[in-house]
Parts: sequence; structure tokens; C-alpha cells
Amino acid sequence: KTSPGSTVNIKNSENYELFAQLKNGLEENGISVSEIDVTDTVDVTFKAEGRFKVKLGSAANITDKLAHLKEMVNNIDEDLVGEINLSYWTEESHKGIFTQQGSK
Repeated sequence: KTSPGSTVNIKNSENYELFAQLKNGLEENGISVSEIDVTDTVDVTFKAEGRFKVKLGSAANITDKLAHLKEMVNNIDEDLVGEINLSYWTEESHKGIFTQQGSK
């Protein structure tokens, strides 16, 4: 896990490449994050926009998943807080699930 201003300590190149790809994709989509966890490359999670825990799942289709995430964030009432699960997202099924866990 890493937070803004903290040191990124990644022990293998696969995790580093995933972290870099995710960080760049989030920046390209204008999504701010406060914490990223790529410890398990098939269960990637991060905190986005100060109000969502995002479960990305694996890095498969990461570019499309992040574009879908951007659309979801833009369409969820800005007072709502919760979890966005994109782990079921595939090329055939563009499935993102928002579970409300409160409000600001």
C-alpha cells in the first residue's frame, strides 16, 4: 500500500509495472487516489476521490476498467460514499457495481 507522500516499496518487477500502469491510467482519467494496493496482482484495490474503495480485480482490461470507473464516478451523486467493484468487468460484460456505504 502507498499513500501520498510516502515511499513506494515494491519488491518485484511485475508489481512495479502494474503500479506504474495503474498510476498512469488513473492520472489520464483524472481520478485522484489516496492509497493503492498491488500486493496481490489479481486483487488490486485503491481508494479513489476520497470516497470510494475500488476493487479492480486483475490488471486485465485495465485501460477500459479505468475509463468505466471514470464514468461511474461522474454519475454517482457526489455525496455518496462506498465501494466500486470492477473485478467482474470483462470485454463481454462491462459490469461495475457500486455499493453505497454512507454519505458525506
